[in-house]
Amino acid sequence: MKKICSFHPSESAMANMFRRILAVEGIATFIRNERLGTAMGEIPFVECFPELWVHEDGDVERAQEILAAYKSEDIEDTPAWRCPTCGEQVDGALGACWCCESPRPEEDEPAG
Repeated sequence: MKKICSFHPSESAMANMFRRILAVEGIATFIRNERLGTAMGEIPFVECFPELWVHEDGDVERAQEILAAYKSEDIEDTPAWRCPTCGEQVDGALGACWCCESPRPEEDEPAG
């Protein structure tokens, strides 16, 4: 197991989004300290930051490459799409459905 990134407690949604992105790519991860933001002040604040961990050390480099590619994409111009599995509208920046975690289809259906 290896930690690949930390988040401010207010960014726990981003930690979950990154976990789902990696899950779609077949990389097993977990989030540590996800709910410790409420304990700030009781324990050192840096120990309350959510952390994204990869289960298999061999997946670390690939996970970092996937997240780096995601972060570098020009996501503002990416249109929203509709999930073909559950029908939810999904933000264009996401490569997988936020609801059912199905991967984005090759040919996007407009969110309309």
